[in-house]
Amino acid sequence: MGFIVITISNLIWMFYCLTEGVREGFFNHYRNSYRNHLGYNFKKMFMIQRLLVLFATGGIMLYTIGLIAIPFIIGQIFMFHFLHKMAYSCTVSKIEKIKQEPETTVPDRIKEPMVILGVTLQIFFYLFLM
Repeated sequence: MGFIVITISNLIWMFYCLTEGVREGFFNHYRNSYRNHLGYNFKKMFMIQRLLVLFATGGIMLYTIGLIAIPFIIGQIFMFHFLHKMAYSCTVSKIEKIKQEPETTVPDRIKEPMVILGVTLQIFFYLFLM
């Protein structure tokens, strides 16, 4: 039962990360091309939305398998940035029809180990601590 809950929760989280990247790519593209730029900071709203989805998937895992779900929730947090940026970059490059320069905020050599760490952490805890 634990494996099924963890797998479904991770699939929901990965699907959310990818769709969130696509949505944010469209949003930022059209927001920047709009003449009257909005002065509202949408980052707080996006963060609240992400936390709600994380609490929903994490809450389901905590309710069904107990406190052993905490490392799996931490693994989901590590995976978010890579999956989100991948979908975001693909969406923006397809919209603009040009090659997008990588952002300088987080180098690519840091993003990939975070995904590997997130997946490895989940596999380790599932195999050795459950």
